[in-house]
Amino acid sequence: MIHIAVDIGAPGQREAERISRAIVEDRLAAGTRLTGGPSHYHWEGRIYDEEYWTITVFTLEEHFEALCDLVRDLHSDALPGITYSEIGGTDEFLEWITEETR
Repeated sequence: MIHIAVDIGAPGQREAERISRAIVEDRLAAGTRLTGGPSHYHWEGRIYDEEYWTITVFTLEEHFEALCDLVRDLHSDALPGITYSEIGGTDEFLEWITEETR
């Protein structure tokens, strides 16, 4: 079983909160963490300065595709930024992720 942390960028706190809540309600994650601040990026030939929030999602790799599908449905960007990394942690924390995503 592979535990992962997924990072999803969302434009603005309200959208990040809406997506975060939907992920947890659908049991695609044990929990999420939100952080926000300035973001700078290239898109369609321009450089943007926007406030973006990062939703960090604690889940299992087996839920990644369903999580991506949900985010694409809810996200206002044409190309949501979604990345993940395998994580380690205390046995209790990893067990919590496993139990809450069943």
